[in-house]
Amino acid sequence: MKILLAMLLVLFLLVIALKLGFYIYCNTVAFCDPLITPSPKMIATVAASEYELAIQEIKEGKYEIAKQRLEYVVRYAPENLDAMEKLLEVEKLLQITPTPTVSKMIQTSTPKSKIPSSSGLLLGCSNTEFSPDKDWVAGYCNNDETWVVGVNQPAKWTISYGDYYGSKFDSGVGDIVPYYWTSDGQHLYLTIQRGVSGPIYFSAGWGLISLDLVNGNFVEILSPIPHQWYSFSLSPDGKYIAYIIQPEKPLKVSIINLETNEIKTFDLQKKYDQAGDILWSPDMSKIVLGQAIVDSEGLKPDTFSVAQINLAKNSHENLVADSSLEIIPKQWAEEDTIEFYGIDGKVWVFNIRDKTLNEKTK
Repeated sequence: MKILLAMLLVLFLLVIALKLGFYIYCNTVAFCDPLITPSPKMIATVAASEYELAIQEIKEGKYEIAKQRLEYVVRYAPENLDAMEKLLEVEKLLQITPTPTVSKMIQTSTPKSKIPSSSGLLLGCSNTEFSPDKDWVAGYCNNDETWVVGVNQPAKWTISYGDYYGSKFDSGVGDIVPYYWTSDGQHLYLTIQRGVSGPIYFSAGWGLISLDLVNGNFVEILSPIPHQWYSFSLSPDGKYIAYIIQPEKPLKVSIINLETNEIKTFDLQKKYDQAGDILWSPDMSKIVLGQAIVDSEGLKPDTFSVAQINLAKNSHENLVADSSLEIIPKQWAEEDTIEFYGIDGKVWVFNIRDKTLNEKTK
């Protein structure tokens, strides 16, 4: 009897230890959602997508982000030998151009004071990015900071994921990265990024911040929500943001007027589990977005579709019906045609007038 009781006690302590370990991991290293249980097929799909994104980020010099994606592929799709080869290449590049890690943060929304900039201010920083007018440059510096520096003026604004969100959410590791420079040169939008787990088809970030380049003020546009993430897109004129909170159900598309703070909301069909990769029409009267029905048990294929919302008429329709063809909105350059890309690298063109979808030929 004593032996049995001892075995039960050991088993109980083991269960507690496993739960505690899972909790610590999910709250310090990665995002974990108990509602999402990735199937082998879903893992393979995400791994393939992560590999393609990693290749693009290597081309853009975003080596640290590419490294994280490739590590995911190597872990969950070890048969992908190309991913291992690319990972080794990226690690060598990072030794040449070090990319900082992120440390613990404290809550603050007050920018640091202006300090003189110099030609070598971003020396040693990684993932540098110039504004379209070349008046500003942003980069990762000092192991935890995003610097935004005036090229021809003595101004520098800094923010770190740690300082901004650590004590607020105890949210583990992450980055704050440039997302969109406004055409008037007045603002820079930055996304909040952190590690995630599970098959996520549509994601733009964990939150969104606006930086006033004139005075250095940071304004939180989309606040982080524990165990949730955003898909979002700014309108071509930079005056509106369309966003979707996930995995909140039923999914809704919200449109914020950044000048008046007015918000309009449009409901998506309840059957969809994820949605995003939002595109605005050239005249900003409509948006399109990808949608997915995810089978967390892996018993049947995930299905994808594309929806269009007419903002003026408050109408909603599916342009592309549910199917196993995974296509993601890519570009809406002309009024009547939208381009989509598939996980297999193919590009598809949808004609709005006759509702046809055809593979784009080179």
